[in-house]
Amino acid sequence: MKVTVDLTWDLGKAAGASSLEIAGAETVALLLDLVRARVGPAFDLHVRFAAIAVNGVRATTATCGDG
Repeated sequence: MKVTVDLTWDLGKAAGASSLEIAGAETVALLLDLVRARVGPAFDLHVRFAAIAVNGVRATTATCGDG
């Protein structure tokens, strides 16, 4: 499955794009790992303050596969 990840302005600046097309993510946790691999160290700096939404619904650790 391919998903589009819309990035915040700061993450987009670090990634060089306002959104990323990511394939192969079966869970939100895996998606975050794949985005981290594409964006690099800046991802960890900004994601601490970000909210993750899936189809407009805020994700939690339970929906991210971490809990």
